Amino acid sequence: MILILCALTFLSFCLICYIIYLLINIRNFKKDFINIPFNSGKNLNNNDKNIEIIKPYIKAQKDFCKYPNKYKNKKYENEIGLFDVKLNKTIYQIYLFKSSNFLTNSLIKFGNFENSVGNNMLKALKFYGIKNNILNNKDIFMLDIGGNVGWYPSLLGRYGYSILSFEAFERNYYVEKKNLCRLYNNSNIIIITKGLGDKEKICQYFKHINNEGNGMVICNDDKYILNDSRLKKMFVKESEVEITTLNSFIPYLSNKNIALIKLDVEGQELKILEGGSKLITQYHVPFVVLEFSPSYLKEVGSEPIKLIQFFIDNGYKISIDGFLNNKYLNADELLNKTGFQINCYFIHQSIAKKINK
Repeated sequence: MILILCALTFLSFCLICYIIYLLINIRNFKKDFINIPFNSGKNLNNNDKNIEIIKPYIKAQKDFCKYPNKYKNKKYENEIGLFDVKLNKTIYQIYLFKSSNFLTNSLIKFGNFENSVGNNMLKALKFYGIKNNILNNKDIFMLDIGGNVGWYPSLLGRYGYSILSFEAFERNYYVEKKNLCRLYNNSNIIIITKGLGDKEKICQYFKHINNEGNGMVICNDDKYILNDSRLKKMFVKESEVEITTLNSFIPYLSNKNIALIKLDVEGQELKILEGGSKLITQYHVPFVVLEFSPSYLKEVGSEPIKLIQFFIDNGYKISIDGFLNNKYLNADELLNKTGFQINCYFIHQSIAKKINK
């Protein structure tokens, strides 16, 4: 009898300790959760009218998938093919340009393309969901600025995340739309067929002569680049593109959980961020990844240090080793480690202190 009472007393003590442990951790989790600005724009009003800004793009995308023969472009069809791609040992098929394309050449030579970047984005999105207690990936948003042929939306979209992909060049977004039509559920991915910049304007798209799918936007206020003879030898004018601002999409994005922004825009990063400053200065999107190229920035009249300082001034830490680590650099260290270009990860300080705890 004494043994039974001792056992019951011991079990009761263990149960009480466990309950206390749970209460402490729940309190700490709530505290951590409140301190992380994950719910972007929670103080702004959002209503059904705000979806009007993206309705035309949703309709265009659905029509493209529903009536493929109506939108079929024979010239583009002859330039593309289906390729096997791999992310985390899973093989997918997506449409890519057949030749004269860095992405395709990388796949043929190495069997993958920037898998480390894709994995870093995937880990960051998962981390965001866990920390923010979001059970449905559809409620987590990523902005893919410079979508190209839809490489990252095609891979990350399979995990159910909601993605706004900005791609202004017809040749590219034609292929990107074909890739999204291959997804079982492409309703979570919306292609915005406009370019982004610091203000509303019409600019010129110059295609790279040796890299199909890659190019640069040149506007009248990019005086430096217009006078660069070397660039004139590398790029050829193809079409006009309509430029808008990222801030103009705030009414739609204001109550969304924006976890990550990816930028790959050949030197236009600072101008795009100036036109989308609210997402950084007010909403503090937790993760931003971009191709940092001092040469490209200078070629469009931007100073590389200003791009770095923009993030530092708004409370971001810098890494070249991915999002979820504590290896941070200052501005001088980043510049010293950068050759022609480097993938650069910016992590807002409110979430940086939660990593690896």
